[in-house]
Amino acid sequence: MPLPTPSPRPTAEDRIRAATWFAGREFGVFSVWSADPDGTCRCARRAACASPGKHPIGRQGFLEHTRDPERIRTLLSAASEPNYGLVPPDGVLVLDVDGDGVGRLAELEARYGPLPPTLRTDTAHGQHVFVRWPEGLPRPAGQLFGFVTRWASGPGAGYVIGPRSVHASGGVYAPAGPCTDIAEMPPAWVAAAAAPAAEEDGAIEVGLGGYELPQPGYAGARYEAIRDYAASRYRRGMSKVEVWAGVRDVLAPCFANPLTERELRDRFERAWRGTAERLGDPMADPVADAEIMAAAAVAPSEPAAGWPEPPDDAAYHGPLGEIVRAVAPHTEADPVGILGTLLASIGACLGNLRYIYQGSAQAPNLFVVLVGDSSTGRKGTAGSIARDVMSRAYPAWASLIVAGLGSGEGLVSRLTPSETERERPSEPRALVMESEFGRLLTVMGREGSTLSPIVRDAWDGVPMGRALAREQSIVYSHHVGIVGHVTPVELRTRLSGTDMANGFGNRFIWLAVRRARLVPFPTSPVELVDPAIVADVGAAIRAAGAPGEVPWSPGARDAWEELYLELALRRRYGLWGAMTARTEAQVVRLALVYALLDRSAVIDVPHLRAARALWDYAERSVLHVFGDSTGDRHADVLRTQLADGPLKWEDAKRSLGVRSAAELETAVALLESLGIAGRAKVRVPGSKRPATVLRLAGRTTTTTTTALAPAHETGA
Repeated sequence: MPLPTPSPRPTAEDRIRAATWFAGREFGVFSVWSADPDGTCRCARRAACASPGKHPIGRQGFLEHTRDPERIRTLLSAASEPNYGLVPPDGVLVLDVDGDGVGRLAELEARYGPLPPTLRTDTAHGQHVFVRWPEGLPRPAGQLFGFVTRWASGPGAGYVIGPRSVHASGGVYAPAGPCTDIAEMPPAWVAAAAAPAAEEDGAIEVGLGGYELPQPGYAGARYEAIRDYAASRYRRGMSKVEVWAGVRDVLAPCFANPLTERELRDRFERAWRGTAERLGDPMADPVADAEIMAAAAVAPSEPAAGWPEPPDDAAYHGPLGEIVRAVAPHTEADPVGILGTLLASIGACLGNLRYIYQGSAQAPNLFVVLVGDSSTGRKGTAGSIARDVMSRAYPAWASLIVAGLGSGEGLVSRLTPSETERERPSEPRALVMESEFGRLLTVMGREGSTLSPIVRDAWDGVPMGRALAREQSIVYSHHVGIVGHVTPVELRTRLSGTDMANGFGNRFIWLAVRRARLVPFPTSPVELVDPAIVADVGAAIRAAGAPGEVPWSPGARDAWEELYLELALRRRYGLWGAMTARTEAQVVRLALVYALLDRSAVIDVPHLRAARALWDYAERSVLHVFGDSTGDRHADVLRTQLADGPLKWEDAKRSLGVRSAAELETAVALLESLGIAGRAKVRVPGSKRPATVLRLAGRTTTTTTTALAPAHETGA
């Protein structure tokens, strides 16, 4: 039934509770873009979006669905107030009873008997009716009874929007009654859905693999009608040209709300791209295909990446290691989160008078971002501990804090010395504490924002600001550190591809964090730290005021030469490569901070070993957050498909929806160059020519580690 005037917008907690309820009943849940009150989609296309408030946020669409309550909470807690979609469990189908379909459903119930009480949800213009298909019976394809039909997999696979989501019209999806069970479809309905019907008035048979042409004046979902029509013709072996002619000349005239030919063509192209992937090759020879697949060596599927392995103990070197080890048993904060926050905080206090030369002068300023789920990541707890330590070790650090960045000009203004400060011998310093790093990414995305280039200049230590015709706002000497907190979903959705590629992302050390343990009655853990260790940290910061380069020790020089060669030869690709492209500079900066904390005159092997251990974890964190995408859409999809087994060249081309062999060749060549996949020629008896088969080459994402020898083995 249609909803009345727009209802009050449900809260994120309302959607989380509803989505978690469905997940507990085996529904898959994923995040969906929502719409603004004026109906504009909140995705990047905004007003140009053809499906406002209804399409998935993730790159893989509804295939990214989850049943994990914590993951659901993370997805639906995003600041964009997302809707969510539901993928039915196996055997469950959803009828989208929309518009005039409400009356048609009543007619069907009069003909075949009423549907039993079952789970239903109200939509903006009708209902979603959830029913279970009888186990063991062949499953029909296409729309059932003319309704858009969603299944868990196979033809008709898809999703529906879940209750407590908000339609672009302002209506709220809501439960349609007290029944929460999913009833089995009655026998009379099953027989009507599965049995073929005679053709009349240009309609084709309904049933297994069948399709019914809509009647003139059809006011339902036009894209779904085009997709189902294309699928029915594709199953009969028709070419794309033939199917398009049918869509234009036979199907489109049935629509109550006509589409322009350009709009019709756009929807057809989108529908056709997924048809071959969903339905396979209608003209394939199953026997020949089985022989080809048997002849091809099947590579094992790559397991999904779990939580990154914790950093090696070497990362907890020196006074910071002792502090973290002392507080760790008494806090829920992740030890690596405490360590990273302290390193960035201390790096900002150290200033840039001590440096190491690595292509350019590398100062000890660090940009560290803790990446963890809201609440359970305990990012704020790690920050609180770091504040307590710094307040005791170096009270002046509080004067460096900048609570968030609203613009690049704001940071420049903060660092511009006043008239009384211009003779100050040291450079202006700042420690940006951005507890809502997602907000900073949003600001960066606004047209005309200078935040991204100014943040990059801040890391590099080069003059930052801008010179205008009537004013000049440039800071020539500065020292800036950043500590940020962000959720994985915010980071993936708000960090643009441009900022991944332009060097913004790889100036940060990204550390995945989560709750380390349960501590029901926490106390102030810093009270448990030996005051002498905290005093050592303050003394090290003050000692860094003497200017000069910090050289390598002989042992560290040899170790760095070996490590540098390995880092230079390591193969990185895609998003992982873009976000970790400054490995050498980041490792050197970390080693410099460790050395200065030891008040060492040189960077020694333990400092390099500690830096490498933490950076290894940062790389694993990036891989955990962004995955091992190649950065090429076709190559990523092809790799996912190959995880299920080899593909013939023609099947791969069809499943990707590419228009030419050259597009597939580009994707395959990229996977081959990265050692991810390869091709083979397979000939079976009776075939006229060999078939080209694509297959995975094995595991492709490994993080190698140079085992730096302990200090006593290097003579250090």
